[in-house]
Amino acid sequence: PAPEDEAGIRVDVDAPAALPCTGDAGRITQVLENLLANAFRYAPEGSRIRLRVEAPESRPAEVPADVWAEFIRAQALAAGREAPRAGAAGAFRVIGIASAGMAWFVFLFLLAGIVTFLFAFVLGDQGRYRQHLAALAHANLVAALGAVLVTPLRIAQRDPQLTLSVGTFLEGLLEPGFLLAWFRLMDLFALWSWVVLGILLSRIDTRRSAVSATGILAGVFLVIFMGIAWLQARSMS
Repeated sequence: PAPEDEAGIRVDVDAPAALPCTGDAGRITQVLENLLANAFRYAPEGSRIRLRVEAPESRPAEVPADVWAEFIRAQALAAGREAPRAGAAGAFRVIGIASAGMAWFVFLFLLAGIVTFLFAFVLGDQGRYRQHLAALAHANLVAALGAVLVTPLRIAQRDPQLTLSVGTFLEGLLEPGFLLAWFRLMDLFALWSWVVLGILLSRIDTRRSAVSATGILAGVFLVIFMGIAWLQARSMS
């Protein structure tokens, strides 16, 4: 059961068994103490305070080797297994990078199939799977450029999952929840790639305008993002 103080304020802690991080331990402790102190000070009687700690899905290539090794070690110990040797963590990191690259190629081929099904079979546009795959590959160069440009910010903030999204500019203006989670999924470089893909699709079938193709893509992805944001908001409630 969650502990309660004299005012009946309940504290729920949602955190994994092992979550290694790098930084000044004293400063991190001070931040947490100040955060909880303010929460207790302003929380009404009988309310609930929830402290949630989670690790974003890190990109293996952007995680420092020492952090990756400590993460692997902590995960093994938390699962009751023997901690891997020092050299094994590096091997796991290489495997993670290779897996991430393979996953990107698999996702690209699957997405090309979805785009072909939507535009060629559902909407009746001209175009073959190979043409749509080539268009997607070119459009994803925008996302790759975005990753390169944002990398210095990720290093400075020590946050491998840092992105520039619509939600980035709405932090503090919107309460945490569905709407803010939805806007966070709207990566600026992804929006740019949708425009590029819409233009390329209009070149594959000249009957389809770039505005129409981009609008269809945006509508499909925004609906998908709504579902993801709803699941995220529900997990936070």
